[in-house]
Amino acid sequence: MSTTSPAEPLLSCTACGATIYPEHLDRRLAGYWAGAIYCAVCLAEKKNDGDAASVPADEPISVPLEEVAFDSSAPAIATSPPPVSTAATVSRRPPRPDASGATRMRIFHARLSNGAIAHLDQQVNDWLEQNPEIEIKFANSTVGIWEGKHAEPNLILTLFY
Repeated sequence: MSTTSPAEPLLSCTACGATIYPEHLDRRLAGYWAGAIYCAVCLAEKKNDGDAASVPADEPISVPLEEVAFDSSAPAIATSPPPVSTAATVSRRPPRPDASGATRMRIFHARLSNGAIAHLDQQVNDWLEQNPEIEIKFANSTVGIWEGKHAEPNLILTLFY
């Protein structure tokens, strides 16, 4: 399983919100149409004026470059890592400290070593200090394999707020 580096941010299909990886654009499985980016299925629908019956759902579509209308004003793939998002930019739903249920969640993880767990503590505390409107409703922790440069066990902390 390949992973994307921070220099390769993921894009989303304008129509359905599906994730579009940079290699999808390179292999022409996704593309721009009228200034918006679309996945293979939605791009085929746009080309066929919404006729989705001609698009097999289980087969990727190869779109030749000359058929895709590229717009220079459309957002390009950034070469720098995307900014770290805060709770205010991740979701459109505002946190509800007075309500009983959670409206959002945040996942933290760390390797199973003393230094990494101490860093996890610092990350969680800094995040809570930067977002005083957040009230933790529920927390869950588990130990599992986190795939990165090396697959290794991690403590995975999920905070619902």
